[in-house]
Amino acid sequence: MNGKKEIKVASAQNKCKSKKRGRIIIFACLGAIVCLICLGLLFFLPKSKTSEKINPTGLICTYSPSQYSFDENSVMQIDVNIDANEFKKMMGNPEKKDLHEASAKVDGKKYGKIGLRTRGNATMAKNTDMKTYRYNLELRLDAYEDDLNYNGVESINLNFSTNYTGLLNEYISYRLMKEMGIISPECTFAFVRINGVDWGLAVAVEEVDKCFLKKNYEYTSGNLYKSVHDNDKYEDELIDYWYSFKFLKLKTNKKNPDHSTFKTMAQAFVDGKDYDKYFDIDTLLRLAAVDRVTGGFDDFTALKNNFYLYEASPGFYTVIPWDLDEAFRYGADCENLMRIFPKKDGSDMTMDFNVFYTVMKNEKYRNQYEEYVRRVCDMINDENLKPMIDYCLSVTDEYHKRDNTVIYPYDRWRKDTDGGECFIYGNIYKTACLLRDSALSQLKGETDYFKVPEEYTQYTEEQIRAIYIKPKDYELILERLADNQLN
Repeated sequence: MNGKKEIKVASAQNKCKSKKRGRIIIFACLGAIVCLICLGLLFFLPKSKTSEKINPTGLICTYSPSQYSFDENSVMQIDVNIDANEFKKMMGNPEKKDLHEASAKVDGKKYGKIGLRTRGNATMAKNTDMKTYRYNLELRLDAYEDDLNYNGVESINLNFSTNYTGLLNEYISYRLMKEMGIISPECTFAFVRINGVDWGLAVAVEEVDKCFLKKNYEYTSGNLYKSVHDNDKYEDELIDYWYSFKFLKLKTNKKNPDHSTFKTMAQAFVDGKDYDKYFDIDTLLRLAAVDRVTGGFDDFTALKNNFYLYEASPGFYTVIPWDLDEAFRYGADCENLMRIFPKKDGSDMTMDFNVFYTVMKNEKYRNQYEEYVRRVCDMINDENLKPMIDYCLSVTDEYHKRDNTVIYPYDRWRKDTDGGECFIYGNIYKTACLLRDSALSQLKGETDYFKVPEEYTQYTEEQIRAIYIKPKDYELILERLADNQLN
C-alpha cells in the first residue's frame, strides 16, 4: 500500500514538473515571438529623422583639471630654431601664411621637425600697416610627423598682442568661458625665444582641431566649420545663407564634404522655428552672456566673427569661442553692439540676419539668457576676477622688459593699467566692473546700452598710434637670429 502511494505521489510530482516545463516553454516561445515582432517593427518602420535622434540639451564642459594640457597658472617656455633667412622671408611676407620648417623645445620637450607660420587677419593687417613685426604665430607640431603633440595638443597658437592688455583680455576671457561651462580652447601665457633671442610674451591657445574634438566630444566625426575673413577661401555652397553663417570654411571631412545637415540647421533659423532641434542654444546663451557682459563685441552674437561651429552629434551643432582679445575694452563705437539685449523691434539688427537676435525672440530663452548674464556679473568681483588680473599683471610685468618686439612702451603700459587713463587700453578691472554694472542696469531697464563714462579719455586712432614705438633694434635682432642659429 505504501508502495502504491509512493508511486502515485511520484507520478503527481512528475505531472507537476511537466506542466511547469510546459508553461516555461510556452512563455519562452511567446517572449521570442514578441521579440521577433519588435525587431520586425524596428526594421520595417520608417527611420527616424536626424532631428529625432539628437539630444537638444546643452553641451556642458565637464573637463577636470587633471585632464588639462596647459598649465594656466604658469608661463610656458617655448624655444624655436629656424633658418634665419627663412624667418626673415616669413616676416617679410606674412600674408602668405606659408609653413616653414623649424624645430622647437616646449617646456623642455624637444621637437625635431615642426611647422611654423604666421596667422591672423585684422591683427596682421594692423602690424603690416604699422610696419611692426608682432605677428601671431602657429606651431604645427604634427606638420611633418603624424601625432606629434604637446600633452595631446598638436598645434599651438601664439598670439602676440600689439599691447599687453590684449594678452590679459584673451587669457581672462577664456577662463570665464570655462567657468561658465563652455567647451573652449585651453590657453596660458608663453614666453617665446627664436634662435636664442628673446622674442616676447604671447598667449598660447590650443588649436580647435581633431585632437580638440576628441578630447571634448563623444562624437568626433561631425563637420567642423571655422569663421574666416571674407578674403579667405570659404564654402561657396553656404554663401546663400545669411551673414551669421556666410563666411565659413570646413575644417574636417574635407575629402567628402557634405553640408546637408548644416543647411537643415541654418534653414531652421531662417524659418524661425524648430532651430533648437538642430542647434545647442544653451551654449549659445552662455557664450553670449560672457561676450556681452565683457564687451567682447567681435564675436558670433554681434559681428558674426571669431567662432567655430561643430556638429557635436549627427545634425546637431554647437558654437566654440575663438579669438577673445577684444573683451574688456570699448572698441566698438556703436550702441547696438554694446547692448545686453537687442531691441525688441529689431531696429538694431546689424549686418543682415543674426542667430542671437532670432533666439532672443523666444521668451523662454530670453529668460534663460538673463540668468546667465547675472551669473557672469557675479563672477566679476574681488574674490574671483581680481586674482586672475593680478596674476596676469605679475606675468606681463616680469616679461615685458625682456620683450624685444614690443611696440607699446612699458612705462605707458604701467600708467594705463595702474591709473586707467586710456579707456581702450586701460585698467582692466575698472573696465570690467563698469561693464558689469552697465549689464545689471540694462537688466533692470535703467539704461539701454553701455556708455563710456565722461571721465575716461577717448583717444583718436592717430593719438593711439603715436603711443606705439618701433621694435627696438629690429635689424640687430635679425642679425642675432642668424648668429645664434643652432645647427
